[in-house]
Amino acid sequence: MFRINALDYNINSLQTNLLTGKSKIELINGSFAESLIPDTPHSISVTSTTNTTINITWTVPTTGIRATNYATYVDGVQHGYGSLTYPYNNSNAPNALIKNLTTGQTYSIQVSSFSSDGLESYRSDELMASTTTTSTTPTAPSNLSVVSTLDNSVLLTWTASTFDSNAGSTGYNVYVNHVSSGLGFFLHSTVSSADFTSNSSQFNVTSLSAGTEYEFKVNAF
Repeated sequence: MFRINALDYNINSLQTNLLTGKSKIELINGSFAESLIPDTPHSISVTSTTNTTINITWTVPTTGIRATNYATYVDGVQHGYGSLTYPYNNSNAPNALIKNLTTGQTYSIQVSSFSSDGLESYRSDELMASTTTTSTTPTAPSNLSVVSTLDNSVLLTWTASTFDSNAGSTGYNVYVNHVSSGLGFFLHSTVSSADFTSNSSQFNVTSLSAGTEYEFKVNAF
């Protein structure tokens, strides 16, 4: 990115004359370039896991530039690339199998979208997910309930999961569904198992809108 007269520009094209050694650079204003990339995918979640794989799905926005392809990222490094089927409804919901992982390891997973021109969106929020171990842990959290509510927050509690002693980083993903929006659940936040336990097995979901109906779900990693 270049800054000229307090404006940010991206390189749109670069052509070099091999005889003269001179290059021609075409710049595009950063704010305009941003409008050409697909909207950021969201609501990434795990559909299944094995000892060495994690299968995920997510939501592709239907606004803005149409996305034709996607990339998956594991711990910040691109892991896979594939095509998307439009329209992005339930029967065509995107999914990806992340392979060659380590048993009982926790990973940070993100996805991005690409336009037909190869322009990449911003990456989704991180989802923390773990491959399975030889045991049956982590067990699913249970008895999710509301402790109290304020105008912009809801205090939740649930029965803690059982984690493998060699699992490494463990915790919970908290999902929120704004019922009237029709967008479904999205990943709201992640809390470590240690923080959850030290806070009397409670977690405060913040940044909500007053007088709005929400649904919640929690899974363990």
